[in-house]
Amino acid sequence: MAIILAMMIACVLLLPNHNLKADVVLLHGGKQVQCESAWEEGTEVKCRIGQGTVTLSKSVVSKIVKAPPSAKQNPESGTPQKPRSNDAAQPRPEASTPDATNRLEQARLYTAEGVILSKKKDYSAAIESFRKAYDLQKNKNTVWNLASAYYLAEDYENAETYFIEFLSISPNDTRAMNALGLVALRKGDADAAEDYWQRSYDIKPDPAILEMLEHVRNDPQAPTGATLSPEEMEKTIAAYDEDTDTHFHIRYDGGTVNPALLREISRFLEDSYDSLSSELDVEPSNTLEVILYPKKDFLSITGAPDWSSGFNDGKIHLPVGGILSINERVQARIMHELTHSFLNVKAGGCPAWLQEGLAQYMEGKRINSAENETLSALLAQQQLPSLRKLTPSFFNAKDEQVAVLYTGALSFIEYLVGRYRFYEINDLLANLGNGQSIGQAFFQAFGVELTEAEEEWHQVLAIPQ
Repeated sequence: MAIILAMMIACVLLLPNHNLKADVVLLHGGKQVQCESAWEEGTEVKCRIGQGTVTLSKSVVSKIVKAPPSAKQNPESGTPQKPRSNDAAQPRPEASTPDATNRLEQARLYTAEGVILSKKKDYSAAIESFRKAYDLQKNKNTVWNLASAYYLAEDYENAETYFIEFLSISPNDTRAMNALGLVALRKGDADAAEDYWQRSYDIKPDPAILEMLEHVRNDPQAPTGATLSPEEMEKTIAAYDEDTDTHFHIRYDGGTVNPALLREISRFLEDSYDSLSSELDVEPSNTLEVILYPKKDFLSITGAPDWSSGFNDGKIHLPVGGILSINERVQARIMHELTHSFLNVKAGGCPAWLQEGLAQYMEGKRINSAENETLSALLAQQQLPSLRKLTPSFFNAKDEQVAVLYTGALSFIEYLVGRYRFYEINDLLANLGNGQSIGQAFFQAFGVELTEAEEEWHQVLAIPQ
């Protein structure tokens, strides 16, 4: 789906940088890190965190966003610091004993660098970055990333060592068992591979792992390279991820699902989870349930309206029958329904215009010229539904109403993002989550009444595009 409002998107991408009080290093792939000070030095980028300095390769850095000098405060006096002369070029000494908070921030930065290098398939460099993160903070994330990078570098001895270390930290983690099965098979130990995968399948009956078990039982002497490549491992386990615990429980209602499709859906769910967690500044505490249905049975099993292509009632319901590989439409629908889950966690009972408008916005949908003309015409005819009428759930809406309801909700969200900032929408959600009414929450977030914002939106709609 084409994205047509480039300036809006630019605002969204730079959201966390509003009101900067520190330099921000933007990394390729969308991640960013706040530093007390960041500067270029030859082929490297330096990032000062506390008493320590992290060194990154320029190849993983998109840009450095410098904080205004007046925004940088003296930590003791609270008064603005005078900018140092040639501050960006001054090297800082490495700290020998940074405190726990600084060590964690440095570890996250090295992890982000390792993720980018891994995606570039520069596994040796990724291992070096993940090793620095591991030395600073030994936890599930850093152990997992180091183990995965060793596997993809085909260093199976070290991969096995760190996957076993990970399993000692999290004994019931099925992805660690899955990874160790792959390592064992790569080393020619089919019995060990079968043992790890059976343990994994007993905990979580994953069709992809059942496929692996059948392979190793039917032909344990088969050359391992013929069936298991690094690319296949990436689909089977969530390599390069900062959070190695799966956030989803996926089940299929009405038959079985193609294992390759299931892996694609699982991977996209995890990627979308990370993206939404960053954008909406919230993370669900519980595992999210996703139920997949044969397309022909979706409506009859779920009772969803005829126009529905998925819905969220606390669980994510998606029709996938007849799909061999996820496409843009499926990805958009997953992002849409997953957004509802995040909004339910952050804001509780959102009005429908906020729920559905944001869900469409996060999936990448934007108002096109024909839709804008339709809304303008409805406004001129005094038939455009008010936000008050866009408050109840759209679930029971009649077929002829659905397009206008969804288009109106998205149009108002686009107006808010363009007129204000996305982080203020996050403030609105947080206010709702704290128990405020929609009117109170809106005024506190944007500084105007909801009715006033609606009138301004109508004025924008009335202007010929």
